[in-house]
Amino acid sequence: MGSTCVQDIIDGNESKDKDDSQDTEDEEIGLSEEEVAHFIEHGYVLLRNAFPVDTAAACRDFLWNRIEQDGVKQHDCATWPEKHWISESYDDKTGSPWTEVLTPRLKRAMDQVCGEDRWIPSDLTCGW
Repeated sequence: MGSTCVQDIIDGNESKDKDDSQDTEDEEIGLSEEEVAHFIEHGYVLLRNAFPVDTAAACRDFLWNRIEQDGVKQHDCATWPEKHWISESYDDKTGSPWTEVLTPRLKRAMDQVCGEDRWIPSDLTCGW
C-alpha cells in the first residue's frame, strides 16, 4: 500500500516495503511514519485536518445545544458541573454534522492504526 501502518513498524518493515512510485495522494491522506511511531509509543496521535473546521464547529454547536438541554449554559460557567454525562452517542445515522466526520483522511488513519478491515466505520461514534 505504500504508507506506514502500526503493524509495519512492529514487524520492522516501515521503510522496506514503501513503494516510491505510488501516487502521493495516499501519503498525504495517511499518517506519516513518525505519527504511527508516536501512536505506538504513546497510544494516541493528533490527526490534523481529520475533517473540515466547519464540521468541527457544527459538532461543537450540536453538543452545546444538547448539553444546554440539561441546564448547562455555554456562556455561563457557573452552570458547569465538574462532570456531565450524555447517555446517547452520535454517528452518521444521527445526520449532519456527524455524516461529515468520517472523511477519507480519518478512515485512512484508522486503517493505519487498527489495520485495514479490522474496525467497523459505523461503530465510530461521539459520546460520553
